[in-house]
Amino acid sequence: MHFSMHYGMYNMVDGMNMISCMIKIMHNFTLCLIYLILVSVISLSYFMFKKKTYLKFNNNTSAELVWTIMPLLLLFAMGIPSFTLLYSMESKKHSDLTYKAIGHQWYWSYEGNDIIEHNIESYMNSNVDFGMNRLLEVDNKLLLPYNSTIQMIVTSEDVLHSWALPNLGTKIDAVPGRLNSILVSSVYPGNFYGQCSEICGINHSFMPISVEFGSWKSFFMNLNN
Repeated sequence: MHFSMHYGMYNMVDGMNMISCMIKIMHNFTLCLIYLILVSVISLSYFMFKKKTYLKFNNNTSAELVWTIMPLLLLFAMGIPSFTLLYSMESKKHSDLTYKAIGHQWYWSYEGNDIIEHNIESYMNSNVDFGMNRLLEVDNKLLLPYNSTIQMIVTSEDVLHSWALPNLGTKIDAVPGRLNSILVSSVYPGNFYGQCSEICGINHSFMPISVEFGSWKSFFMNLNN
């Protein structure tokens, strides 16, 4: 399976795990609340000024209580699910594999030592054919098993970078001298793309991330090669 972003998209990309699906649901829920507030305020203002009923709200304690309590309820409606989502993203679980992603100017390198030593360097591939993703293809993809939990330890060798994969709901800063970790998983096989999401220099736009999720068999075959 092949999942990619395309030009003209107006919504978030499809989620490939529980966290990314929850992020998309939270995004759509928040947008619905914003549209509801916008339409309600515009409609109420129109009818109040048209019929001059706003004069009745001068020094009106009940009205002041309503427009004080309503925003609080809306904040709770957005805050409770968002904090639940943040807790789910930060909770630590068992991982099947551990890989280290290191940001450089301007490419990524990956190191894995759980089974055998596996080190690759991933540069942007500028020679793309028709149907390939411009500025997103790399010469060496990171191949991982799907339906598994992988702990990514992210750091940088020079300046600030950010390792981000929208389909997986993943975005974590790569800070020099510091190790940040995040759990990555996908319930589907496929190729997923991202880009460095922290301005890191003149070639920041040419630092893509490409991860392919396949079977454990293909993962072991890739290690042996």
